Amino acid sequence: HNAGTVEFIFDPDLSTFYFLEMNTRLQVEHPVTEEVTGIDLVAWQIAVANGERLPLTQDRIVAAGHAIEVRVYAEDPYGGFLPQAGRVDAVRWPTDTARVETVVTDGTAVTSAFDPMLAKIITSGPDRDAAIEAMLAALDGTAIFGVTTNTGFLARVVDSPTFRTAAMDTGWLDRQPDEVLAPPQVPPRALAVAAGLLWPEVGDGWRSAGPSAPIVRPVVDAGGERHDVVETAEPTEPHLVQGPRAQVAIAGQVWTFERPDGTRRPRVVHAGDAEILAPMPGSVIAVDVTVGDTVEAGQRLGAVEAMKMELALTAPHDGVVTQVPVVGAQVKMGDLLFHVDPDAQEA
Repeated sequence: HNAGTVEFIFDPDLSTFYFLEMNTRLQVEHPVTEEVTGIDLVAWQIAVANGERLPLTQDRIVAAGHAIEVRVYAEDPYGGFLPQAGRVDAVRWPTDTARVETVVTDGTAVTSAFDPMLAKIITSGPDRDAAIEAMLAALDGTAIFGVTTNTGFLARVVDSPTFRTAAMDTGWLDRQPDEVLAPPQVPPRALAVAAGLLWPEVGDGWRSAGPSAPIVRPVVDAGGERHDVVETAEPTEPHLVQGPRAQVAIAGQVWTFERPDGTRRPRVVHAGDAEILAPMPGSVIAVDVTVGDTVEAGQRLGAVEAMKMELALTAPHDGVVTQVPVVGAQVKMGDLLFHVDPDAQEA
């Protein structure tokens, strides 16, 4: 009468499946089943709701090939997977090489009022290896500018030896965080493309008394580090240029660069040790201290909540609280919430 989702836990040592739960509805992974069976499960659900019966019995359903689905989230994998918010300046989806389910387009506002999933990308092939290669190609053609996402992290996961050999389990990232969770280094290709985008017209280095001098095109990455680039490259990757800023997507990871103006240092925000900033956009749900309280390092000061996540905020050191937020306040990532003054305690 209906189609639902059954979940199991698999014990590889015993080659045994254990029943976990049954949901009498479709879950977010249902496109994987649709891809390998050729069945429109959503249409089935609508038909059942209309009083009709399922058109096929289990023995008539045949699975062929392999399919993989990834969830693109507005979150920072290299910052504790904290949810992100903002405005999507531009987006590129691999609609010609993969199945993409999303409503996110250029200009979409990503808020903390909903789950941070932005899209599902599904690829398939005759076997697992083919589905993996198709997914890597799809993620390489995906770019979301303006909001931090996990797209680059997904590409690293799918391309990792652990995933390729299907050796992962639920404790994988805890045991081997360096395999895919170590913050990636700025790739030379991204620097070369960004330099070409930010410095489209410069001299050719011609000199009358010798060979041409190398042309140096300085760019500053998101961390504030300056790179003097000599060799540039034409962009074949998704990219976006906005004034003195260029963003380049490589394997799903968006790299942001600026053209220094030569008169001021790169714009990098450094928070003082006494400042506790909002780690994600959301709302303040608890304030456990008041101005004037003496606190110890690690003591909980309050908490913020967004997108089904609650995060405790703790004192970075011993000191006296000199600023607190208001419970219920809506905050943006990076907003100053608490201030713990170590000098006040000494006084």
